Amino acid sequence: MRRNAKVFAFVASSVLMIGCLINKTFPKQNEFCFKQKTIHEMKAIVSVERPKATDIKRAKYAREIKAELQNLWHATEFEFKRVLRSNDRNKSIDQAEKDLLQTIWALEIQLENIQSLDITWQAVVANKTANMVSDLIDSHQNPHNCNERGQLFGHPEVCGYGCMVHNILEQFFMALSNNKTLFTYPFGCIYLGNETTLKNVFQPFSKNCSLRTGDWKEVETYTDLKVNDLSYILGQHMTAAGPRRYSVFTEELWNSIELFHGKPRAWLAGKLVRYITRPTKHFYDVFNKLGAKVDFTRPLVGLHIRRSDKLTSDQEYADFHPFSKYMKHVEKWYRKYEMRQVLEGSQNKVKRRVYLATDDPGIWDETLNYEEYEFIGQRKFAKRASNERTRETSFGLFEIANEINILSMCNFIVCTFSSEVGTLAYEYMQTLHLNAADKVLSLDAEYGPTGAPVDLHRVIYSHNVEGELPLQHGMLATGYQQWNGYFYGTNKDLNWQLYPSYKVQATLPVFAVKNGKFSVDLF
Repeated sequence: MRRNAKVFAFVASSVLMIGCLINKTFPKQNEFCFKQKTIHEMKAIVSVERPKATDIKRAKYAREIKAELQNLWHATEFEFKRVLRSNDRNKSIDQAEKDLLQTIWALEIQLENIQSLDITWQAVVANKTANMVSDLIDSHQNPHNCNERGQLFGHPEVCGYGCMVHNILEQFFMALSNNKTLFTYPFGCIYLGNETTLKNVFQPFSKNCSLRTGDWKEVETYTDLKVNDLSYILGQHMTAAGPRRYSVFTEELWNSIELFHGKPRAWLAGKLVRYITRPTKHFYDVFNKLGAKVDFTRPLVGLHIRRSDKLTSDQEYADFHPFSKYMKHVEKWYRKYEMRQVLEGSQNKVKRRVYLATDDPGIWDETLNYEEYEFIGQRKFAKRASNERTRETSFGLFEIANEINILSMCNFIVCTFSSEVGTLAYEYMQTLHLNAADKVLSLDAEYGPTGAPVDLHRVIYSHNVEGELPLQHGMLATGYQQWNGYFYGTNKDLNWQLYPSYKVQATLPVFAVKNGKFSVDLF
């Protein structure tokens, strides 16, 4: 069909040109021929290789975003000057923030529209990658011959539910990276007593293998883990801290996940913790009974506020954040959501709903100051969770697991990643969406291993400002997110200073273990 159209266009063009040559001596006919030739050429251009609808939209959105970014800079200049001229600086600053935020949200919505153009092929890649990871897990946990793989018996650190799951997750990474089947000690949580064990909560990690008899040796170094066929590990004294990855997280797997997801580490962790925490029928029934009490009418923002011993224990490091600080981000999310609703033509008033999960019952009193919001949640559990004696029970374990599950099903989460609960809810959320990398806001830490920088950065723009970290194009750096446009970090010179976030890009983390030893060198 397309070939016939091109032949027809060629013949028509030839006839037109011959006719015009014959009538060259007649001005009026010549003018008519010129117009016809121009129209015909325009039609021919439009008819050849018509772009796909998605490509047309992408080009249109890109032009609009570029233009709006220039307008954003002009608006920023204007707002600065208006604040400087104002007699009421605080009021002017508040107004400037609102105006600029709306501009940024409009840009974000445009970018999200561009991202939506790739959903179809990304979903195909995501499904294939998920199947590959499932096959990897199954081949390790359920081998046809249980003697063909080594075994790792993990003893989780005795701590809270989220802490315990993440401890097992770390040991799972070790097992998968060393050709071993993972088993775990069933008494690894403060919520569990003599009557309730992990066997009552989680399905067996392996369907057809059990612990073998033989020469079991404790793992104290990564070399032990590599050479000992039957290994056991106590607690969490070995972790891939910082911008490092275990060997199971190959470059090919990382690159595959990056095609559809913004946080490959969180996506893979989500798959693994879902496997670890597959509930028994009893646990599943309790989940359903507790979850049935929650009204999941959308939109719904999850709010997790961890206090009690998280703020008072010497072993914890969390800071206090007032309820108003959490609600500021909830309000921002709803304001942007309402902007998108208007763009999509919805005339319905958005009902602002919040699922509140907390161990501080006093926060429920503070919710009365936010009359435009509907707060739902487990008030009775908040009271029980505020006291260790009533929280650390088997039913308390069911309740905290249920809170995590519900938070993961919200449209957005505001939390603190210093809490294992917020982190686990975020990981669960990744298994429910194609890309939920930006569906959470943490008031303190970034997502990733605690106590060390999360990402390894490659410098794309050189930087040489006095008092800041010098950067050269192509070099590596790593640092802590400061939430102000800067990282506080270091490079090969090992000096710790600030450097701008826009001058670097996250790159593939280094392997945690090289030649059987922990890799200290990042650069």
